[in-house]
Amino acid sequence: MRPVQGTVRIFGQPLIGPSPAVGILFQEDALLPWRTAQENVALGLRFRGTRWADAQEEALRWLERVGLRALARHYPFTDRGI
Repeated sequence: MRPVQGTVRIFGQPLIGPSPAVGILFQEDALLPWRTAQENVALGLRFRGTRWADAQEEALRWLERVGLRALARHYPFTDRGI
């Protein structure tokens, strides 16, 4: 969608499309219930072009950092019936 008015600027420069300098943080959870915790964490890296194996290793390191490595192969819980 194109904006009706206004601009978005990053460090004074207009943002006119996707950029590696910009990330998205959803207001609600955005986990894919058919992917494991590790696969969900690795997904952002895959979107940036990281090889699957490298993304999986990095995802494990992040899960370790936040104390969730034991749940790496688990699927996200949802109470919405998804």
